Amino acid sequence: KLVENNTPKEVASMKIVDPACGSGTFLLGAYQYLLDWHLQWYRENKPQGWAKKKLSPIIMVSNEWKLSSEKKKEILLNNIFGVDIDAQAVEVTKLSLHLKLLEEENQLVNTSLPLPFDKRLLPDLGKNIQCGNSLIGSDYFEGQIGVNEKDRFTVNPFDWNNAFKDVFDKGGFDVVIGNPPYVRIQGLQENYGNQIEYFTKLYKSAVKRFDFYLLFAERGFKLLKNDGNLGFICPHKFLNSDFGSGLRNFLVENESLKTFISFGNNLIFEQVSTYTGLLFIQRSLSKM
Repeated sequence: KLVENNTPKEVASMKIVDPACGSGTFLLGAYQYLLDWHLQWYRENKPQGWAKKKLSPIIMVSNEWKLSSEKKKEILLNNIFGVDIDAQAVEVTKLSLHLKLLEEENQLVNTSLPLPFDKRLLPDLGKNIQCGNSLIGSDYFEGQIGVNEKDRFTVNPFDWNNAFKDVFDKGGFDVVIGNPPYVRIQGLQENYGNQIEYFTKLYKSAVKRFDFYLLFAERGFKLLKNDGNLGFICPHKFLNSDFGSGLRNFLVENESLKTFISFGNNLIFEQVSTYTGLLFIQRSLSKM
């Protein structure tokens, strides 16, 4: 909905992030949507004129309009961002996005306009897809003496403002999407026990027997710019459980809840017995 009635120039400034991107499934979906949207827009808005431009965003292949390699790369670099604590997952996401970029490239390579010698077909995604702990900032080790490298590596604090400085200089992300991890307090105590105190101090949603996905919803909200939108698929139990009271209060205080669609007892993910729904929230100017 955010791209409706816009032009490619306007959409180019839109920043989309998945703060727990894993292997990149949601980012691939967003990228594919933007590719399809751009191609449709150019087809419907005097494609012959666009094709005559020096760096044409579209080209004719077998009597059919296609996005040029440079346009596909531009969309990827302008719009798609992600973070994950798992370094291997980050590399998989980069590879998946590169493969998506290369689709149909064998048809385009002989028909695209020649690229300058310093232009790489596969862009460096190091600034777009980064490795770090989305929930823990660089303040985690403040005041601690003699922090060993193993602890620093395990926690892997992530400074959002520095990592995406250009984005936050303009207010934040337009869109936050994803399927954040689900880890109940029992799992947190077993694997992240030394981080629980940090979470309870930093996050209003970290109350009682909280779950990771609640923290990601709160963090996602804080990543948004004015009028930015978040869309998560996550468990719906927080709507009426004690441990969800923190997030519910947070959403009410910020007047941010737009829609929640529950899938009830229908299991969406194979081999995962979690009952989920779709959470949509928006950050409004009055509460910033």
